[in-house]
Amino acid sequence: MYVFNCILGFLSLFYLLFIGKISSCSSLLYTAEMLFQMIPMNFNAHELSEAAAFLGPFCFSLFILLVLFVCMSMFLTIINDSFGTVRDEIKLNGDVDQHMFSFMFYKFQRWIGLGRLNELQRLEERDGQMGSKYLDPIEHFPNKIDKLLDALNRVYMDQIISKNDLPNLKCFSLMCCHSFQGFDNVIVRLLHRMIYLKELTLYLHIFGGSKFIAGTHLDNEILIHMPQLHTFIFYIASENVIADPTIRISNDDIQRTFTNIEHRQVAFMVDYFEPYKMICRVFSLPFKFHLLEHVGNNIPNIVFNSVTHLKLWDKDAFKYEFFVRLARAFPFLKNLSIHNIIPSFLAHNYYLRDKDWLSIIEYPHLISLDVERTYSDYVENFLNETKSYIPHLAELKVTYYALKIVTKNFTRNETRHNCAGVRQLIVEDPIVYPKDVYCYFPLLSV
Repeated sequence: MYVFNCILGFLSLFYLLFIGKISSCSSLLYTAEMLFQMIPMNFNAHELSEAAAFLGPFCFSLFILLVLFVCMSMFLTIINDSFGTVRDEIKLNGDVDQHMFSFMFYKFQRWIGLGRLNELQRLEERDGQMGSKYLDPIEHFPNKIDKLLDALNRVYMDQIISKNDLPNLKCFSLMCCHSFQGFDNVIVRLLHRMIYLKELTLYLHIFGGSKFIAGTHLDNEILIHMPQLHTFIFYIASENVIADPTIRISNDDIQRTFTNIEHRQVAFMVDYFEPYKMICRVFSLPFKFHLLEHVGNNIPNIVFNSVTHLKLWDKDAFKYEFFVRLARAFPFLKNLSIHNIIPSFLAHNYYLRDKDWLSIIEYPHLISLDVERTYSDYVENFLNETKSYIPHLAELKVTYYALKIVTKNFTRNETRHNCAGVRQLIVEDPIVYPKDVYCYFPLLSV
């Protein structure tokens, strides 16, 4: 399309400039004919040179440049597509030098007319071009699946939301642990059909959109449409990229939007994971859900009796005072995952020294611990019985290197007690454990 527009523009230029000057350009059709005659150098050069001292040669040179530009663009596109195919093959098979040399030698033979394709080679080349055009690398597969599911979800929700109200629906519960987009377009529109609802439970993690779900928004978009609603249990997290670090949201900012008497038992959490993202959470009290994810150092002074699965993530170190608050806030915790990798050159700033650990922290119900994506200090703090008491630990996910350091090659007595009940040891790569490991973890399956 771009090439066609360029040629059409030059047709108009020649026609407007040369009409009356050269008989060959007396009409647009003749002008087009003359331009295409220029490509094989078959045109009336005498008429062109007499058109004007400057105008004729200038327009002729301009047209030749256009032809060269179009041809070079086509040539570079062909080269790029061809090398794209061999690049994909190299990613799959490796051996860069051999593939590249074979490809260039094969193309050179084709260009000089010495190499011809048989039927099988033509089929293979066509399949390769189709694969490079329509197939993505395997690492793009999750994103493609997410886009597909999102598209299917929009189509499906548009179909069901367009239906009538749901007069017989009295209770509704929706839990979505993975982040999604489209709270107002999908969830709110669906809830508008439930005008006779009496009990509503929502557990949502929204990505994008408003920085937080305001109480006025819940009133005007949801609760006002449910006059019979008497129980509303919710946890709504809003995750957004930090666009302006100077503008920060506080708990008081969210609190001011919850003025309705029905929202008195509401709590808020605002976590800034700078410079990456922020998460604002609003939830009803008492907390009724079993899972909390992406929790940072900012744990409120609330007891989460129902939470059994907790995932911690922060760029700042979790220190002794944090774990004291953690044990108090989540007394029935069963599964704990920590993501807090600190570079080794910053370790001296974050090292949790023995003198900072003032007492033993108890986790009486913890059965699964994931400290694979942490600095080795956290492995020390959980496995050392002088710092933590974990009587029912049955599953441990950790790097084998950190485990060897903390246990001193599986000989240290201070870490032996918390490891004695572990039945499943998960390390980063498959490994054949030495005999010392099974002696240190006596319940470990062989």
